[in-house]
Amino acid sequence: MQNELKKPMNGSINVLKFIMALFIFLVHAGAFNNDTYFQGGYIYIEWFYIFMGWTLAKAIVNLPKDEDVALGSFKIIYKRIAKIMPYFILSSLIALAVKLHFNQMTISSPWDINLIVHEILMLQMTTIQVVTLTGTGWFLSSMLIALIIIVPIFIKLRKGFYPIAFVVATLIYYYIYKEIGYLYHPVEWLITYKGNLRAIAGMSLGICGYAISSVIKNVFKNKIIASIFVISAYLGIFYYVYKVDESVYYFIIPYIFMILISITMNVGGIFGDNVFTRFLGDISMVLFMNHYYIIHAIKKAIPLLDNRTGFIYATLLSFGTSILVLLTVKLLSKMHSKIIKKL
Repeated sequence: MQNELKKPMNGSINVLKFIMALFIFLVHAGAFNNDTYFQGGYIYIEWFYIFMGWTLAKAIVNLPKDEDVALGSFKIIYKRIAKIMPYFILSSLIALAVKLHFNQMTISSPWDINLIVHEILMLQMTTIQVVTLTGTGWFLSSMLIALIIIVPIFIKLRKGFYPIAFVVATLIYYYIYKEIGYLYHPVEWLITYKGNLRAIAGMSLGICGYAISSVIKNVFKNKIIASIFVISAYLGIFYYVYKVDESVYYFIIPYIFMILISITMNVGGIFGDNVFTRFLGDISMVLFMNHYYIIHAIKKAIPLLDNRTGFIYATLLSFGTSILVLLTVKLLSKMHSKIIKKL
């Protein structure tokens, strides 16, 4: 069991993480073409919540049975937040510099400072807030809130949590669909409880995906067949959300993601674990953090740019900034490790 936990993430899931982040980038890049790029691709945000739920389930299932609920919850939540926080803090500071440079926000009042601190500490969704820095802080804040709610209950109930997770996810998705047409225009609907419910629903589905792991292993035993199925399914989803602006069928896409993630995590795929696939996995979340504010800064600050030029600038700056953030944090981490060893 311990050896299983130490296995590196398979290359295929890292490639998929990058593709999902790229899809979300394309959604926001629609700002340069009257929002006609890949409308509906916001659904891929759900993929990251579901993936988090799957890895969360694996970590909790492998905890000792006598693990203290409070201590176990703290260790699991801390590990996930500590991994993301350095990237998010640096990304938020860069976003602040960009927005101040283009006069797109101020820090002239205590309320401005309050919004900035809330977002940097991933507390944006604890109150009704507006998009301030990166534009993606709401996702991470809701993720943290969902972890705090789900983890202790899951540790306490273990296998008994699976049916509850499925019912909770279904009820939440149905409620959101009935209220706002299934996650459409997410920014306009980031009233605290709806953003947080979305995170709880996605993670709950990921936990359900882990619960069906044994079935997945029995159905898909061949990596090539599994890969063909997974790739075909993602291409089908891509085509659907590209062609259809909104539909009731969006309601089932998170459940499809649950199955596809379970297949990839359990069976693997055609991409091996190597330096390149690990890089794609690492850059995916950093790109998610660093594209939205850059796209809209360019769009608002340089309105005379034609669509193609603006898109190229936004792409180069988003990827360049993301790589810079990734390398900076990794360098600081190595320096920190060396200092600790010397001490």
